[in-house]
Amino acid sequence: SSELFLRSTAAPDTTTTVGFEQLVIATGSRPRTLGVGEAPPFAAPGLWHDDLKAQVLSTEEEKGLEDHEVNYQHWEIEGAEKYGFGSVHTLRDVGDCEKLVRALMRPEEDGQETCFDPVVIVGGGLLTSEVVSSLIKYCPDLPLLVVFPSDMLYPHLFSQHENIAQVYERQMTKNGVKIARGYEAVRLWGVDEVGSFPTLDGPATSLQATRPRTFTEAQPQFKQSRGVVLKASDGEQVWLGARLTILALGAEPSTGLVSGALETDEASGAIKVDASCATSWQNVWAIGDCAAMPHPAQDSASLHWPHAEAAATMARVAAGSMVAAVGEGDATAAVASLEATVPHMSSKFLDLSWNFYGVTEGEPVLVGDTHAVGTIRLFAVFWVVSNTIVGVFLEGGTPEQVAMLPKIATEKPKIINAKKLKKASLEALLKDPHMLTPPELGVGEFLAELDVDEVLLAFRKVHPDSKGRVKTGQLGEIMTELGADWDEEELGEAEQAMDPTGSGSVNYETFKSWWMN
Repeated sequence: SSELFLRSTAAPDTTTTVGFEQLVIATGSRPRTLGVGEAPPFAAPGLWHDDLKAQVLSTEEEKGLEDHEVNYQHWEIEGAEKYGFGSVHTLRDVGDCEKLVRALMRPEEDGQETCFDPVVIVGGGLLTSEVVSSLIKYCPDLPLLVVFPSDMLYPHLFSQHENIAQVYERQMTKNGVKIARGYEAVRLWGVDEVGSFPTLDGPATSLQATRPRTFTEAQPQFKQSRGVVLKASDGEQVWLGARLTILALGAEPSTGLVSGALETDEASGAIKVDASCATSWQNVWAIGDCAAMPHPAQDSASLHWPHAEAAATMARVAAGSMVAAVGEGDATAAVASLEATVPHMSSKFLDLSWNFYGVTEGEPVLVGDTHAVGTIRLFAVFWVVSNTIVGVFLEGGTPEQVAMLPKIATEKPKIINAKKLKKASLEALLKDPHMLTPPELGVGEFLAELDVDEVLLAFRKVHPDSKGRVKTGQLGEIMTELGADWDEEELGEAEQAMDPTGSGSVNYETFKSWWMN
């Protein structure tokens, strides 16, 4: 089909048909919510807010402002009274941010009881840490409580390195932020919902459910909700009061327009595209948050990367591809640019700053010290698949070191093994990412492990006797662990060299001396 059916948002019963030669789908994504503020199926959220109006400034007022202040700090909100105590917020565009700022600034009115409930942020990803960081900076006296759906911050990055997540969590708690771990937000707490419910209380880093407490009617200033209802892993629910609630639960691709018509990525629900941004329909392209690009580390797989840079890159690629499709140009350069695209994220989190490039596939290997005190923090996590680095996360670093990250993610350096990577100098790695690339081996050659600690560890794995000796017949197992690749004849020669008298056992010093030389 080369026709698109359109429905008027002003008059839903009015439809029209538009023919096309090329169609670009850029419907974006919508924030996950708890049933409040859901967009209609064909809406394009994020373009504009009907209740948000630009404030008209006089010439004299504009003279005293920077350009960004004129653009972003002077708005009028129709019905602004609903943004304040009890309001619920998602963050996808500047209009959402403006409404959140108005809600945070709303003072308690005369005769109104003081609200001691915290601002509650639900989520455990990048948006959560960005919001918390800004609130700590600009609203230092405001009580904050973060609800992690999992047991940690950034679970998609550090599921196997909880100690790294704790570095960033400590930034929260030392600034007075409380953390509730492992709770799913199931719904909002209605303003007219009264009764006896358990809530959360306890240490800042480990809030626990309380016994049921009696809650009477909410104060009249609470318009939308009085908090959120959470569910623990054991199914028990708690009611958490909130001055206002910020839902940082991620976003879902807005693909309702093409539901069932185009091939989608099973994991994310986004529209699958190839390296030219083409979909499974001829002359139909998809870009931005609604699209999933080819995975840079897995053949035939897709990667959904909802990021501004990804959207801009996909737009350029799709434009070049469409021009080439109608015979007006060459799409070779455009296709190559998408194939070379490296997913990345970055965040300045209070006095910490991190960057990530690549993908989180394979084994994560920590390099550096996460517990440094009194110094600038510098540590990294490298993701390794088949002894190949496919992703890198760096905390801190100089501009030159940060600039090396996209090079690492693009070139995918080979390494000897994860053990060597873990012991390497991070500073040296960031100067020469290929320093651990194994040499080319000739026929009959192997890469021997010569690290004394690793040699001792391999020796001890076979359980030496009380005198620290192993059976001669176990030497092959030890040497294989250290990289040896010998046939039976060569193994026999090695055993003879280490046990020339045929005693049947060899001590560590004898083995180490022979192996290292």
